[in-house]
Amino acid sequence: MHSSRARILIVGAGPAGLTLALELQRAGVGIRIIDKAPQRPDSESRAIGLHPRSIEAFARNKTAEPFLDAGIALSAANFYSSGKRVLRIGLEGGAGRPYPFSLLVQQGKSERFLIERLREFGVEIERPVSLEAFAQTVDCATAVLRLADGRLEEARFDYIAACDGAHSLVRQSLGVGFNGRSLEGRFATGDLAIDFRDETRWSEHEIHTLLRPGRFAIFGKLRDGNWRVVVDVTDRLNVTADSLAVADLRDGFAAFPEFDGVLRDPHWISVFRVSSRVAEALRKGRVFLLGDAAHIHSPESGQGMNAGVQDAINLAWKLAAVVKGVASSELLDSYEDERLPIIRAIVRETELAQRAISLDSPARIALRDLATEWLGRLRPIQNVLTAAFTATAFHYRDSPIGDDYEQSPAECLGAFISGEPFPNCAQRLAYRKAPAPGDWAPDAVGLVLPDGSETSLHRMMANNLAAIVVILGGADPTPSDLTRLGNLVARLKADHESFLDPCLVTREATPGALHRRYGAKYHLADNYVLCYLKINIFLDG
Repeated sequence: MHSSRARILIVGAGPAGLTLALELQRAGVGIRIIDKAPQRPDSESRAIGLHPRSIEAFARNKTAEPFLDAGIALSAANFYSSGKRVLRIGLEGGAGRPYPFSLLVQQGKSERFLIERLREFGVEIERPVSLEAFAQTVDCATAVLRLADGRLEEARFDYIAACDGAHSLVRQSLGVGFNGRSLEGRFATGDLAIDFRDETRWSEHEIHTLLRPGRFAIFGKLRDGNWRVVVDVTDRLNVTADSLAVADLRDGFAAFPEFDGVLRDPHWISVFRVSSRVAEALRKGRVFLLGDAAHIHSPESGQGMNAGVQDAINLAWKLAAVVKGVASSELLDSYEDERLPIIRAIVRETELAQRAISLDSPARIALRDLATEWLGRLRPIQNVLTAAFTATAFHYRDSPIGDDYEQSPAECLGAFISGEPFPNCAQRLAYRKAPAPGDWAPDAVGLVLPDGSETSLHRMMANNLAAIVVILGGADPTPSDLTRLGNLVARLKADHESFLDPCLVTREATPGALHRRYGAKYHLADNYVLCYLKINIFLDG
């Protein structure tokens, strides 16, 4: 049952705003989502990279399937300097990842999938509706909305989430600085057909970056048969968004003799400049900044849309907990504490990558190529590059809301369930090498529920954003063991339904797999094990 009153106003219906709307809806928090622009067509492709953590988030809100059907899984990213491949970054793999790959899928389609899922919740985006003004008090935020027919409406909300893009009027009204700079150069991009002389030379499941002194081009295959291309057109001073033609892209690729394709039949083309900026703050009172309203940077490695999605995932469960009254509003401070360092790191890394691929000095290019070719063969370096390229390296270990890593999860739960912790529980769970609070939570499959069905840890996260408590039977639980644990589940549900989601797992398809993944040793003397995972403390939770 979803709240009939809109508690949160979401300004902007791009990927960040749509993801936040979906997360809050599945938490039962009423929202309104507005956008000042009419619906953009699918043909406006824009961002195309979708990384593993974003796919996992969409799996939890039940939108992953259309993304998987419409996208192409990437296996690698290749970098060529003057025709020679100097670096190949593998993009597949990762223990415990249900989606161990990135996808190429157009942003227009991504938005459509999210919009269709929102409609299943009975939510329609209000278009074209703009936020004209807003004010805050201790108790609420008041917004003045200009509706599609020109009328003004005044409405009250608990919080406002600004996802209104790089030129965010909300950010400007708050007086929040947007520090950074515009990078040199102009680039043409588009989705179009390419006829290659050798169709086997450029893998359809890999991204290809071509480098020449002071110039670069990128291309990758889309599911619909077109190719996404980005190419430098800085030297074509007469090219504008209105005058851009496929001939301009062909001229850009002419700088790369190794490119043996003929570009034709553009489905969508545009021209852009690269800016690199980060908001000084992500929260001002009851207003939050997400997505492009909070950060913009080079499209290299496709971090932009994914960073906005992760902004929404991070903020949603905190807003839900506060609005439902199960957490203090101080919890909302952790949104900026956790996301701002990651955003700054993304911007630093993309600026570094942009400078590296845009070198024009022969000596520096030779040094870059030698270093990347040699270091790129080393497995540890490959692991670092893969994690950076797929945005799987980021964590919240330094978050002020993280639990004490040295404290046993069993002790936490034992203290939480007042008066009757399991005997010797802390002794039975001794954590070894395991994800720290703030790390991404690896999946575990083959968890058998009391009704005999199987589930996984990540599937359990598709709840109403409550913290998950997994209670596990031992290797060979007796009926009395399961009865005792079942009574505990019922007690937790009755006493803490608003913020705990307890679940009894009677056995594991692979005994002990979940324990090993989370670094727990256990003894079978009493045929049961208690495992407490407050998933919301873990990354992406």
